[in-house]
Amino acid sequence: MKQVEDEGRKTSSMKRGSRFATILFSGHLFDTKFINSVIELLTQLNIEFRVVDWQVGNKALNTS
Repeated sequence: MKQVEDEGRKTSSMKRGSRFATILFSGHLFDTKFINSVIELLTQLNIEFRVVDWQVGNKALNTS
């Protein structure tokens, strides 16, 4: 019985839940291909992500 309890504890401790971070990028993200590098890195590291808000400049001098 104790072995089953220990096994359950090991499994449940590995299921801690998701961790979240908010990151704000500003600048010429598309012109410099920065956003491409970020998405590629997150994908390689198997990090799930989502874009919550996106403000894209509509002129060359505007940042995204």
